[in-house]
Amino acid sequence: MRLKRLEKKYRLIIKNREEFKLDTNYLENNYLTLVGKVTSEKQFSHEIYGERFFTFDLSIPRLSGNADIIPVTVSERLLTDDMMTMGTKLLIKGQFRS
Repeated sequence: MRLKRLEKKYRLIIKNREEFKLDTNYLENNYLTLVGKVTSEKQFSHEIYGERFFTFDLSIPRLSGNADIIPVTVSERLLTDDMMTMGTKLLIKGQFRS
């Protein structure tokens, strides 16, 4: 019964009832929503086809009281000056890439 639920939930393909393969489509996956505070100034990262990209750090608090510092890369087209002030709280929707 549990195996059938896993198949349905994760779209697993079963081979010989022992091997599992996850059907992964990276264009549809790895989306996230982050809420945190800006903890660094924006820094130029790179340029592609005339579009400039910047990086900054976002501090995301955990329930334990600690915080994760996530490096964020964003296009200059999406940035405003007031958004990049230290301590500004942001909600970011995007993709996780590593």
